[in-house]
Amino acid sequence: MEDIPCIPVRRLHNYIYCPRLMYFQFVENVFVYNADVADGEGVHRRVDVPTPGDYPEDLFSGDREIIWSLSLEDAGIGICGVVDLLNFEEESRWFMVRL
Repeated sequence: MEDIPCIPVRRLHNYIYCPRLMYFQFVENVFVYNADVADGEGVHRRVDVPTPGDYPEDLFSGDREIIWSLSLEDAGIGICGVVDLLNFEEESRWFMVRL
């Protein structure tokens, strides 16, 4: 079976939000820089630096409470993406934090 090219999960989100906007950004590479984009860049400066460690061997072990910028991919269905922030909470469970 031939590998499917990886589609960023963000593109799927963009498509659900507005197919026309996704087309302009992803296909035509047209992107408008505005105040919202500038604010988002500030928020992402910290989460764009991955937590050191080998996945999955030691990344989820020890007393770690936060994981930044975790890359995930499923080559079988061709989707990839980055989880900005995972937070360890009660009952040994990890939760994604929406920024």
